[in-house]
Amino acid sequence: MGWPDLDAELCDLLTGHFGDDITGALTRLPGRDLRPILPLFVIGRFGGGYDGLAVDEASVDVDAYGATQEGALTLAGRAVVYLTGLRNHTFDGHVITRVQVSTSPMRRPYDSKNQVHRYGSALRIWVHVRRGT
Repeated sequence: MGWPDLDAELCDLLTGHFGDDITGALTRLPGRDLRPILPLFVIGRFGGGYDGLAVDEASVDVDAYGATQEGALTLAGRAVVYLTGLRNHTFDGHVITRVQVSTSPMRRPYDSKNQVHRYGSALRIWVHVRRGT
């Protein structure tokens, strides 16, 4: 049992929940034109910490990319609603016990000239870490 890979778990959850509404969810942007693979999510942890006993309090960005500003905003809002409902979700023996929205979906400029729009939120996610034996 390793450290919880929260980014990968959130990508899997979003991909499964949104299904055909998105191309997928990634932990980093691909180094190419995004237009052929829109809409999509990009998940990235940017902070938080482990209390040394059992709880990892992660700060996570959830960015929604879309071909229109309205589409990206709608997708970002749907993601926040879905993710805040993950209380008691278990993965690899770890448990998400709380999800708090730090910033609601807001415009995060990307490349609107080329019809790639980004809206994102910041979340705090508490994970009870199952320690290896």
